[in-house]
Amino acid sequence: MIDIDQWDKWNKWTTLEAKEAKTGVSGTLHAGYEGDGKWEDFPFTFGEVDEATHTMAWFGKVAGGCLFHGQHQMRLEAVSPTVTLLVHQEEFSGLLPALNAGLPYAKLRRNYLLINEALKAHVEVIEK
Repeated sequence: MIDIDQWDKWNKWTTLEAKEAKTGVSGTLHAGYEGDGKWEDFPFTFGEVDEATHTMAWFGKVAGGCLFHGQHQMRLEAVSPTVTLLVHQEEFSGLLPALNAGLPYAKLRRNYLLINEALKAHVEVIEK
């Protein structure tokens, strides 16, 4: 999950471009709302990135967060030796989300489920 250079191999809806996935490093998030290769770009900064806890978080903001602030986190948790749980969270705040403006929020919710399914399929292929 932390190997962001490989995201384009399994994720048609979001890719992260940065020098490295490390706390405090900034980059560009590429969002493809339809999964069709048409991207909209947004600046972001990595929050917590911890390989030991299998956690990666990033955030972006507009106008210092007054218009928009988005906080995203993906974390893998071992449930058993053969089962892993993906915790995938996003929080939006600011004026634009309060007005349901600025992003296609319904499509984002759908895409997070598609991302989860794509990551699961990718990991299962690697494990075979």
